[in-house]
Amino acid sequence: MFSIEVIRNSSLWVPWVIWPLAIFLCLLVAAIATPRRWWRKPTVLGLLGLSGGSFLLAQVLFQALPGAAPQPIGLTQVVGTARTVQAAIEKASNQSFSNQASSSQQFQVHQALNLRRQAGTDAPLITILPAGSRVWLTGKRDGDWWQVRTLRHSGWVSSLWLRQTKRTP
Repeated sequence: MFSIEVIRNSSLWVPWVIWPLAIFLCLLVAAIATPRRWWRKPTVLGLLGLSGGSFLLAQVLFQALPGAAPQPIGLTQVVGTARTVQAAIEKASNQSFSNQASSSQQFQVHQALNLRRQAGTDAPLITILPAGSRVWLTGKRDGDWWQVRTLRHSGWVSSLWLRQTKRTP
């Protein structure tokens, strides 16, 4: 037979065990405490009662079993992790750009593409570059928008519609 101490120290009291237990206990209490006719069809009020009751019972169970409560993490851990992730994203973004789009590198337009005065879809249109046109990067970028030059024009295009051309020796 298990004692209370064995159950309290068991690793079984994790959230995926406590939540179903709380829902079961809430349904059991509701079945005993409410008239039978209330169970004929589901209602929003019944769903809210089940949700609220399950939440409250789960909180009671988490407090009753010391090892079951999730351990809080400090704000410094969250901020530190967020800064680390942000730095990694920026580093990867800069590396992929430098590997893929260095200044004066040649690209080919995949489909007809608007060449604009500034980055953004609301910027004034200079011309439409037909599919297959060749463009050279100036090295400036604004998100997915790259500044390019053609034989006659210079402006901004969406990098999503450019394909890198193979270099010839």
